[in-house]
Amino acid sequence: MIESPMIQPEELVPFTAEIRVEDFSRSLDYYTKKLGFSIYRIDRENKVAALKLGDGLLMVKEEKGLGQKGLGFFFRFVVKDLDKYYEKIKKAGAKTLGPPEARSWGAKRFYAVDPDGFKIQFIPK
Repeated sequence: MIESPMIQPEELVPFTAEIRVEDFSRSLDYYTKKLGFSIYRIDRENKVAALKLGDGLLMVKEEKGLGQKGLGFFFRFVVKDLDKYYEKIKKAGAKTLGPPEARSWGAKRFYAVDPDGFKIQFIPK
């Protein structure tokens, strides 16, 4: 983990999402302790962090009063063992929308929901 106010452009992965959350500490706790993301960079004073899961990068920044979030949108992260990951985050207390399931075309996935209502989809590698 790097304590730094800025992430440098060369550190960004091809797609990096940034979300605004009501409570930085609550979201940081959820993504790290319940979903297993690691802190790549963090600026506690400005309440912003870059979080990693596998090769994915998610920026989280506190901004109060934005209203309902996450409608019609979700993030997708790839994990090595989908079923094992699901069991791990359920035990940690993550809110999910059900266990991993195979779709009619064969793809398997499940969703978690963060404290601000953002949906996160997980698929196997």
